[in-house]
Amino acid sequence: MIWIIGEYSDRIDNADELLENFVDGYLDELPSVQLQLLTAVVKLFLRRPQKAQKLVQQVLKTTTEEVQDPDLRDRGYIYWRLLSTDPAMAKRIVLAEKPLINDSQERTEPKLLEELTSTIGSLASVYHRHASEFVGKPRHKRSSGNRSKPETRINAQDMGDTVNSTTSMDKVAVQPTTPYNPTTLKSYNSITLKPYTHTTMSACACVRSHACGWGCSVVNR
Repeated sequence: MIWIIGEYSDRIDNADELLENFVDGYLDELPSVQLQLLTAVVKLFLRRPQKAQKLVQQVLKTTTEEVQDPDLRDRGYIYWRLLSTDPAMAKRIVLAEKPLINDSQERTEPKLLEELTSTIGSLASVYHRHASEFVGKPRHKRSSGNRSKPETRINAQDMGDTVNSTTSMDKVAVQPTTPYNPTTLKSYNSITLKPYTHTTMSACACVRSHACGWGCSVVNR
């Protein structure tokens, strides 16, 4: 009610009398009520200086000398100095027009509003935009199929058997059939061979039967 009297004091004929009733118990009110009463009296003084001159001096003096709230007391000092130095500036500040309250829901397209309602809790409802408008697209298109690992051809003619097939390197390994010493192994990429005491692998007739105990075998895992 105090805010209404101060905001429309130019339309209410007995605004000064109504505010005087509240000023009598000014110190007994809550700080929020005191702030509204102080602002209403200042607005009344800016619109009707002759009727509210005595009232505004009383409220400003009480606020700056007897009120315990520091924020309210500072507001009283600001109003007092502003009114005493530049009343025209005080009128532009205190009586400035408030911006109109616009309801953004009225300008929202029905289709977009329906989509935002169905996506409450997601970023679309926060941005008020379609998800397709802010979700980035991948830089590179995904290929339509499973990518296969690089393949190589293994020719095992030198091992006594002809292997002419295409297989992945990670599925092929040459392993010894007997215990070995790891320090004597030689690694060639992904194929590990144990040195033979024979002249060559092709000359060894026991590669397939493992008669010599040093044979190798191609293992498909």
